Amino acid sequence: MKIAEVTKEIIGKKCKMMWTGMIVNATITRIEENENSVQVWAIFDEGHQWGNDTWYKAHSFARKSDGWGSLQYLQLV
Repeated sequence: MKIAEVTKEIIGKKCKMMWTGMIVNATITRIEENENSVQVWAIFDEGHQWGNDTWYKAHSFARKSDGWGSLQYLQLV
């Protein structure tokens, strides 16, 4: 996904996102934007184990200056 595609209308949509090197299914819950970046927060469809912890949410981001970040791997499904 590109920064220009991030709008309030995607909140509540299902997506696939990169998390710790794997693609996971999630639902978008909020969007945050500041002068330097855009962040898309999501809750996983199921918890994922990483070390001794189970994770249920994460975010994808991209820098506004050059688009670098994990947002490029986020896809709506």
